[in-house]
Amino acid sequence: MKSSHRGHHQLYLYCGLIFVLIGCVGPTSPVQEVTYYTFSYDPPQAEEMTRLPVVLQVHAFTTATLYNTEKIVYRPESFQRKVYNYHRWQSVPGELVAYYLARDMKASTRFKAVLTQPGQLLPTHLLTGTVDEIFEDDTASGWQAVIGLTVTLADVSEKDADRAIIFQKNYQVSESSASRNPTAVVSAMSLAMSTISERVIADIFNALSE
Repeated sequence: MKSSHRGHHQLYLYCGLIFVLIGCVGPTSPVQEVTYYTFSYDPPQAEEMTRLPVVLQVHAFTTATLYNTEKIVYRPESFQRKVYNYHRWQSVPGELVAYYLARDMKASTRFKAVLTQPGQLLPTHLLTGTVDEIFEDDTASGWQAVIGLTVTLADVSEKDADRAIIFQKNYQVSESSASRNPTAVVSAMSLAMSTISERVIADIFNALSE
């Protein structure tokens, strides 16, 4: 009888241990899915104007260290920068910006050709740049999308480095977000990117027309 009681007692202990382990592990929580974003806006429409005999090569832009990540950066308070773990760009900002600038330049038909890879043609001019800032600014009055670029246009045929630089300009645009969420901010960011793209294309066209 004692042996039987001892066996039941051990069985109860084993069962109790299993329940404790199950309670500690608990139900597995669902993994939060990462959402990836890119800009979304219409390229400029071709205009009836002189097409410059220019072959322009657009290099992938570099990105300032603070924003050199696929995670979307936001500013919750002054002097602070944080990132969303589950809301990310499809690529680092410098690559995205260069891609959309090149796309818009091609669509504008203002230049003979626009290249994104070396070896396709011999370029006459190079466009390089840096994404200085790209972030969601959470202000008390509402969220803002902020983009800042530095763009450099150079003449490939000019051997003197100083004389090769045609211009270097800074561009910064901020747009209000329709609501306080990352998707709305990316929509506002797209509008800001569209505005910057128009300005860059116009400045390049005007500079090379001279």
